[in-house]
Amino acid sequence: MYKYKRWPLHPPPYPNESLSSWVKRIAIGYDIEAEELLACEFGINLGIFELYSIDLNPPIDFLSQLSERTGIESNAIRTLTAQSYVPLLIDTFEGTETSTFNNYTNQFNVFTGRRENVAMDSWIPWFNPDRFADTQGCEICLKEDLEPYLRLHWRFPWMMSCPIHKLLLERGMFYSLQPRKMRFSFYKDYNCNYNNSDVTQPLDDLYAMDAITLQAVTKGVVELPSGNLHGGVWLRILRTLIEELNSLVKTIGRKNRSLMIPFWQELDSFVKARFIKYNIFEQCDYKRQLKLMLVAALVFKAIFAKETKFTSRVVNLLTSLPIYENDFFSVYGQSRSTIKTPCVISTLY
Repeated sequence: MYKYKRWPLHPPPYPNESLSSWVKRIAIGYDIEAEELLACEFGINLGIFELYSIDLNPPIDFLSQLSERTGIESNAIRTLTAQSYVPLLIDTFEGTETSTFNNYTNQFNVFTGRRENVAMDSWIPWFNPDRFADTQGCEICLKEDLEPYLRLHWRFPWMMSCPIHKLLLERGMFYSLQPRKMRFSFYKDYNCNYNNSDVTQPLDDLYAMDAITLQAVTKGVVELPSGNLHGGVWLRILRTLIEELNSLVKTIGRKNRSLMIPFWQELDSFVKARFIKYNIFEQCDYKRQLKLMLVAALVFKAIFAKETKFTSRVVNLLTSLPIYENDFFSVYGQSRSTIKTPCVISTLY
């Protein structure tokens, strides 16, 4: 079998890096564009705005050849692609099963009862091609990097912020300012996106929720006041809650609508006051997605604090163990207690 030569320059990938970001960094070491490297070395011809596609589901042969040239195991390279999220975090990227939508968004209902099934074809959880093609990132993360690199989980709308630096993710692009130096620039005037100065609502609850999601997509398990929870379960609970908050009255029922209204009012938002128009979350514009995430964060905060006026199997799951004040504020910050209490962990398999 023919063996490809090892590249003299092949820097290892950074933690949680996307494949396209890694390929860009390799290419810039040779002072060429990533698209040129892929075309010359692998016969993969992509346009300048198509490089992101290798972050989704690249051919196995390509991963094997890249492994031989860099010395990185194929399975390790696969973790740089969205296929590494299948099936634990995302069921599939095929989008062929009509039952996928209801299975993913109707399994862990936060509010009481089950919603009516919705006919949804070619749907993939958390995935929209336009959003996936965008490059979003945290300005401080990229400034602190030894070399700026794109995190794979930034491509999906399951997080709207960087909970580490408490900033909303912003849209931008990678470029080479000088030979062998990678840079990242933000589109500060991009009118379809927010920056942190545009948002009038407090974002602390969003950062707390996104911190849990960051654990889910990077560690596979999340730490909640009630104990440890599988990351895939958390993402399905979150996506179910978003669907409930975004559903029509005829789908969720008037009782659930009345339970949701106070959270929208707390957000001081009337975006869903009448519940008359439905747009699937993955296809909503950025501002609508952010609104839904903000109100979802308020619901979770109330659940963890045991301040909800409703109960369900999921609410019981999230609050199954006693929540002491320091446990609650360990998730939502600003602890008001110095008492150390033992943490009992329950693991969901």
